[in-house]
Amino acid sequence: SRQARAQFAGVLQAQRDDPEHDERSALVAAYLEQDRACTASLDCSQSGTTAVSCLLAVDPATSQLTCHTAWAGDARAVVGTALPDGSLGAVDVSIDHKPERPGERARIERSGGKVEPIYDADGQPAGPHRVWFVPQVAPGLAMSRSIGDKIAKEVGVTAEPEVGHHEVCRFGA
Repeated sequence: SRQARAQFAGVLQAQRDDPEHDERSALVAAYLEQDRACTASLDCSQSGTTAVSCLLAVDPATSQLTCHTAWAGDARAVVGTALPDGSLGAVDVSIDHKPERPGERARIERSGGKVEPIYDADGQPAGPHRVWFVPQVAPGLAMSRSIGDKIAKEVGVTAEPEVGHHEVCRFGA
């Protein structure tokens, strides 16, 4: 995760500078490049990191401030909001990538992976669902997307983030 933190801003800026990319595709390309860099320079066979990124951008044509959120793994992004009554609220702007989510499970199983919890000595589930290459042995990853975790990529874990956007405000309105 130190490598991702140190390099991500530069990688994202390079993608944003490419006229072929909008904010969404720049974020996706930056995550995939970060995954490539991680697995090329470190032993990320059974280690990796989650990531969540919020890019605030103003559309020059509309003056709309938008929070573009990208995430891979089970890191959560939340936007705090001041409500009309003066209280504070929170809005989730990401959804954890857990292997039991139907779309995540389908991708993993199509790739030959298994999704199941660890079982205790009595055969009872003990903990969250995990992604397995060899059931109950490896890798046992409790999320379905990750930067790194190269072995898990063989069974459908991906570094490709989900990307959403949340309109924050319009300037000059």
